[in-house]
Formats: sequence, structure tokens, C-alpha cells
Amino acid sequence: MFDYGSNTPFILAAYGISFLGLLTLIIWTLRKPKL
Repeated sequence: MFDYGSNTPFILAAYGISFLGLLTLIIWTLRKPKL
């Protein structure tokens, strides 16, 4: 589906955003903020 040669920056950006989102979710869960 993907041409890894030309779409590498996009793929890396997507993985980066996903990783940051997951990391934020983990921190949010560990902190257990009171809303």
C-alpha cells in the first residue's frame, strides 16, 4: 500500500504522533487527574 521510499517522512511522523499520544495516555492514567 505504501511506497516506503517517498512516504518515509509521513510514516515517521505518523509513528511519532502515535507514540506521543500513547505516552500521554500512559502518563494521564498514571497521574489519575481529578476532573
